[in-house]
Amino acid sequence: MEKILGTLGAAIAVAGAFVLILPLSILFGYIAGLIIKLFCGSLIANGLNLLFNTQRFVPDNIPMVTATLSVLGGYLKTSVTVKDK
Repeated sequence: MEKILGTLGAAIAVAGAFVLILPLSILFGYIAGLIIKLFCGSLIANGLNLLFNTQRFVPDNIPMVTATLSVLGGYLKTSVTVKDK
């Protein structure tokens, strides 16, 4: 019985981690975007407009873009573990 409860508890902990990690990733990405927008938003928007030869990038879009990129970056991240002999 204890083994089943331990397995069930571990499954609930993993599910809870997935439920909490995604919103926190979005929140931290959005906050980072707000900070970037506050300090150098127009510089980034003008640079992107110059790079892509368009006028569609505005500083108001930076927080949502950084939140989206933080979520995508979390899924695309790889880690390498090296064990000592």
